[in-house]
Amino acid sequence: MVGVATRAVPNDWHIRFLKTVQPAKLEIDTFPTFYRLNSLRQIRKHFPQGAYENFTYTYGSDPAYGAGSYAFTRIQSSLEKLAPAYCKSTLMIFVRKRTY
Repeated sequence: MVGVATRAVPNDWHIRFLKTVQPAKLEIDTFPTFYRLNSLRQIRKHFPQGAYENFTYTYGSDPAYGAGSYAFTRIQSSLEKLAPAYCKSTLMIFVRKRTY
C-alpha cells in the first residue's frame, strides 16, 4: 500500500506527508524517489525469460507507516492482506542468468 500512497501523493508533498505518517523519522533519512525496477512487469521486461530465471514475488509486510495510530496500522494491515499482488508493499527480486 505504500507504493499506492507514494504514487497518489505528489512528489513535492512527500516530506510533509512523511512527517504526518512517520513523525519520528528524521528528514536526513528521507531520500528522493528514483524508480526503475519497481513492478513485476518491469522486472519481466528487463530480464527476459529466455535469458534469465525469474523467481520474483510480492510480499505484504507489516506496515511501517502507522502514524503512531493503532487504528491506522490495523486498517493498513487489513488493506495489505486484501490487496492484489501488484499492490503489495514489498517486491522480492531474485533473478538468475540462465546457463546453457
